[in-house]
Amino acid sequence: MRWSTLTPPRHPRLRPHLAPVGLRPWLPAAVRLVMGLYLRLIGVTGVATRGSEGASRLWQEFYDGQVRLIVAFRHALGNDPQLLTASVVRGVKVRSRCAFVQFVHGVEVAWWAGALARWVIPRSGGLAIDHDALGTKSLDAIRRAIVSGPQPVALAPEGQVTYEPRTVQRVQPGFARLGFLAAEELAAQGRPERVVVLPVSFAWIYPRGTEGRVRRAVDKLETAVLGRVQTGGLAPRLATLRDGLFQTAEDWYVRAHRHTRGTGPWSKQRALPLLEAAMTAAEDVLGLPHHGEYFDRMYRVRSTAWGRFVPEGSEWRRLTALERTLVSRSATEAWVAFRHLELADIGWYLWSAAPGDDSCVDFLADFTENLYDLFNRLRGGNISHRRALFPRSLRTTFGRPLDLTARLPGYRTNKRETLARTVADLIEEWNHG
Repeated sequence: MRWSTLTPPRHPRLRPHLAPVGLRPWLPAAVRLVMGLYLRLIGVTGVATRGSEGASRLWQEFYDGQVRLIVAFRHALGNDPQLLTASVVRGVKVRSRCAFVQFVHGVEVAWWAGALARWVIPRSGGLAIDHDALGTKSLDAIRRAIVSGPQPVALAPEGQVTYEPRTVQRVQPGFARLGFLAAEELAAQGRPERVVVLPVSFAWIYPRGTEGRVRRAVDKLETAVLGRVQTGGLAPRLATLRDGLFQTAEDWYVRAHRHTRGTGPWSKQRALPLLEAAMTAAEDVLGLPHHGEYFDRMYRVRSTAWGRFVPEGSEWRRLTALERTLVSRSATEAWVAFRHLELADIGWYLWSAAPGDDSCVDFLADFTENLYDLFNRLRGGNISHRRALFPRSLRTTFGRPLDLTARLPGYRTNKRETLARTVADLIEEWNHG
């Protein structure tokens, strides 16, 4: 395992610009050729799919002009878009072509994901969106892609990485709103295609011998966090590790940010004030207000910090030497805000499920990787430093499709109720995976 360290930038990174290229017809076949190598590089030994026959029929109907397809995938593992692509190009079989998708992605992805991603995204029909400023331009582009795009549109209704593939905690209804808008537009145009949402979920499957690997990883993490190796079962050791990580973070916020120390055993109820302290510290660094819903504030901090961390190149070139120094200072402050935000982000999700004596090895392995991730972020890292600690294979589940066109009369009568029912049905399908 590699630990991240505190390495603030000396200068900002200039913002790359993605010229609109459009989906290249040769890209799906090219991705299919290299996907096996990519999976090996990230430690995935194989991909198994459930429901691929039904998914293959849906893709074929899409290419035959019978349906418009929205692929609603879980975003719990970090690299879920790549895993979805691998599952589609390897597991979905259609006539005369390679099945593919085009993704909705955060506008900042191209700023941090590296040169290869910046080359691939515009050529794969990527649809950028700013979660802090959901403008009509980007939403209209997604709706048009649903109505007329050359490939099914894939998006993550959870909005961001959620870290726990077995528990669905928060789903935004935007996927359903966009789908119903597309269904209404198709109906207004007299087009017969149905708008269908396909739920997709993922899970890591670990081989025999993983329990021993988890124990060795826990030994190392305990030494780094607690200063000692514990004895006993894995479940209580992991629970103590989680509490130790949060306790250390709380001690620091008490000393450095006047946070009021909590009382009682660690739980989500005790963790929430700590996460609020981290969020408030990030907002203070950036001069942002503290009002709003928790995740709206998180998106606002992230968007503002990225804007200062990766400024526009044209603006940078117009600055004087002194002005560039101050912009560099703003970039460093944004980096500090990101460090607070990392705890506010992953910390919110780590209380969704606790290890117990009946927890399977797969859950314990996932939980260990999440604790390692939290430890890494407290040391200055971020999700890009998240590492696969153990060999594993992927299981992808294509669920039962949700026909939004069939639900359109109910949506016109009672939007709120129909949206809520559609979100609930999506979650139910994800849980079956």
